Amino acid sequence: LYVEDDGPGVPEAAMARLGERFYRVAGTQENGTGLGLAIAHEAVEHFRGTIHYQTSVPHGLKVSILLPRLTP
Repeated sequence: LYVEDDGPGVPEAAMARLGERFYRVAGTQENGTGLGLAIAHEAVEHFRGTIHYQTSVPHGLKVSILLPRLTP
């Protein structure tokens, strides 16, 4: 699953903290609680998947989620 936005992007210095609860990038003008990516990160880890973030300042953020295939 890939999700990409066309917002301002995320500075490289903030990338490592994107999965933290209540973390918001300093100086952002966007409303939010800092929970969206944290919840996604925890859900993906629960299902033993991986989540990666790729930024392109000032052109947005791409979130890539890979979940393992379930076997019966």
